[in-house]
Amino acid sequence: MLYRVWEKHTLCEVYQGDCREVIAENRIEWRNAFDMIFADPPFNIGQDYDSHNDEMSEGEFELFILETLGVCAEVLRVGGIFVVHVPDEMVHLPLISLPCLGFERIDWIIWHYRFGQCQDSKFIRSKNHALVFRKG
Repeated sequence: MLYRVWEKHTLCEVYQGDCREVIAENRIEWRNAFDMIFADPPFNIGQDYDSHNDEMSEGEFELFILETLGVCAEVLRVGGIFVVHVPDEMVHLPLISLPCLGFERIDWIIWHYRFGQCQDSKFIRSKNHALVFRKG
């Protein structure tokens, strides 16, 4: 899904969907084309999505995240900013893999909130991470 947004006479395009599929359709045209990518992948906590399995095995889920990071890295220009929104148990994936792809971490934002997803058998999440990287 494509949203076109006008901001101070500059056209920005916002794409919503599984970036692995959207980028695959435009991979060659988009190589090194994006200035910023904000990735907010599903957290694999059993949420009910229409088209996404949110209860993958740990191995399947790690592969899903690594594929997501990889395709985004391909289309981000040198000097571009990549923000990855993740829960505690996923922080290690971008922290380890993105430097291997030529990214430098420039910030680590903790989003603390006082509401959360309802949990039947564990405490409610009260924070997430926004890891900010620059492509070198």
